[in-house]
Amino acid sequence: MEEAIPAPQTPPPRRGPYKRIPLSAKRRVVAAHDAGQDWKSVARANGINESTAKGWLMLDSLTPKQRGGYKPRRLSPQLVDTMEAWVECDCQSTFAELKARIQVDYDIVVSETTIHRAGGACLHLQTPPLRGTAVQR
Repeated sequence: MEEAIPAPQTPPPRRGPYKRIPLSAKRRVVAAHDAGQDWKSVARANGINESTAKGWLMLDSLTPKQRGGYKPRRLSPQLVDTMEAWVECDCQSTFAELKARIQVDYDIVVSETTIHRAGGACLHLQTPPLRGTAVQR
């Protein structure tokens, strides 16, 4: 009879699922700190790590940030079209030059990476062909 080969087992998870702490518990810890009481004991009573509670004391707002959904973009579609027109006029433009021009003309501070990502495939800056070489299309 053949011996059965055991199936590979999934390794155990490295950490458990994240524990979401209610906003009311966060507010109790911060209220205790603001009132001059022992906020560490309030955190322990609510099952909250001391370093986590200490981080809340430094925050401006306790409400959680939005996850997913709409993210406002710095570069509007109209501005991307304008950048494409700039590149068509001067194909030797660099991302640094586009960045400076956007900052001067539109008073928007963006990184060169943002410009590269916003332009997609149509905004890739290329060096012009050398003289004496055939341009292949």
